[in-house]
Amino acid sequence: MTRTVFTTLAALLLLACVPSLALAKGPSEATITGPGLDSTITVGPGEPGAQMAPGAPVMELAEAAGFFPASFGQAPTPVTGNPPAGERGPRYTIEYLVPGPAGKPDRIVQDLYPYATEPVTYMEPGQPFFETERTRGGWYVGSAELTRVLLDAGLPESPPAGDGDGSFPWQVV
Repeated sequence: MTRTVFTTLAALLLLACVPSLALAKGPSEATITGPGLDSTITVGPGEPGAQMAPGAPVMELAEAAGFFPASFGQAPTPVTGNPPAGERGPRYTIEYLVPGPAGKPDRIVQDLYPYATEPVTYMEPGQPFFETERTRGGWYVGSAELTRVLLDAGLPESPPAGDGDGSFPWQVV
């Protein structure tokens, strides 16, 4: 009898921990900076653990911006090594805080071009996270969902005046 009770309690404890372990793979917070913003836009955190739940603003941003395939990889992948053709407009930066295994958050950075014909993101390959992992990186073409998430977070509907045409003095290789 004692063995059955112990086994049942152990199984219940394991089941209670599994969802939180699975959810811990996403960002807990994201900040967006760039031209024309009065201040940094912060997406998350919410209640402990809730910020990583499906439908939470930081998870909506991460999913819509291609964070997961650019970080962890995916087959087939929606991320490419080549930038999309056309003007991208001003560059913004999304910095994600990802809870690490030792309680220290990792930072993963993604460039954001919200005013391109279709919003575009770029993640530099090789960014370290989870102590031994590295981002896959690449270009991701977002959809109207990314635009909606960015507007909900506080990004202006149109690019700031006078911030250039997307021609930058550097090139991502």
